[in-house]
Amino acid sequence: MLITHPRVMLMNVQWMDATARFCGSLTSLFPKVFFSTVNIWTLYALLSEVCYNQISLQSERPGVAILVGLIGVFLHVMCAYTYFMVVIVGGGSPSDFPELRIRNLDSLKANSQDPPEFQEQDQLLGDTEADVYRDVPPTQWVDFHITRPGTSPYRYCLKCKVWKPDRCHHCSSCNRCVLRMDHHCPWFATCIGYHNQKLFIQNLMYIGMYSGFCLVVSAVYLFSFFHHQEYEAGYLSLRLVFLFIVSLVFFVTIGVFGMFSMWLVFRNTTTIEFQDQRWSWGDKASSRSSGPNIFDLGARNNWVSVMGNHWVYWVLPVQFTQKDIASPVNGINSVVDEEAYDEWCQSVRAQEQLNKQLREYRDGLRGVEGEDRNV
Repeated sequence: MLITHPRVMLMNVQWMDATARFCGSLTSLFPKVFFSTVNIWTLYALLSEVCYNQISLQSERPGVAILVGLIGVFLHVMCAYTYFMVVIVGGGSPSDFPELRIRNLDSLKANSQDPPEFQEQDQLLGDTEADVYRDVPPTQWVDFHITRPGTSPYRYCLKCKVWKPDRCHHCSSCNRCVLRMDHHCPWFATCIGYHNQKLFIQNLMYIGMYSGFCLVVSAVYLFSFFHHQEYEAGYLSLRLVFLFIVSLVFFVTIGVFGMFSMWLVFRNTTTIEFQDQRWSWGDKASSRSSGPNIFDLGARNNWVSVMGNHWVYWVLPVQFTQKDIASPVNGINSVVDEEAYDEWCQSVRAQEQLNKQLREYRDGLRGVEGEDRNV
């Protein structure tokens, strides 16, 4: 039976939307619950089994037990705090700045037409549905570097209705544009971008230190248990074994991923840019990623641009970025290597010239084929 009554169809649509939102909330909630559960359980196992049972009771060293417990609690708190700060702060979006919002997208699209000579460049340098050529660009707020040389192109997002600065991408999972988007992390159910990348790196560092600390402590007492053949007179604690296994898994996985993430920071390359450069997915991606990395300012300057210019920012989860349009650390503009940028522009101009020659050659072949048909 075909349902055609508008009220019935509207109720079905509302029910489907509510179901989709509920499933989305569960998907977003699961990683947070999983992380909190594992983090709390490891602290419980560390304090109850290692500090209290192994050190305080059996070894009769309460001072060492207190010290180990304090270190474990500190690392546990820092892991939890940096994790949830990554989610709360978010990557940042052009939508946070009223100056970058497009008030009338239809009027903008109607009044913006690329000259014919830029049509090939659209395919080379940007999204054809998100590039616009205007005579009066918002140069007072946004400096564009990865653009067509000698022109005033601006990328904008049709869904968010905002101007898109360099390194800004639209995330389909978060349904918003993210400034200097690195990647969408399912374990945080949010995007890693300009404002929370430092917190993300710190979270990986603290999880690595916490899991490494638990791994070493549990390994010491497991080794002592088998070395002194304590299994002949007693039983091995399963909490100690599970703590060792969980710590080992997290230490290896988070350690490898953390080193890779810090390597990207030292190169001032996002995960998206790394994938484009590594795999060259599609003609548009390969053309954008070809040439030198214009954002690479040297290892120290790259690290400072993400983690802050003082060691306090590197160690503590203290924010130094701002969501102020007048601030130099708002994520809208990026400092570039001028020499690398000039080299990149020359590469783009050479590619434009090649595209022009290929287009003329193709048109010439079509003309010859047309004459042959007429004959």
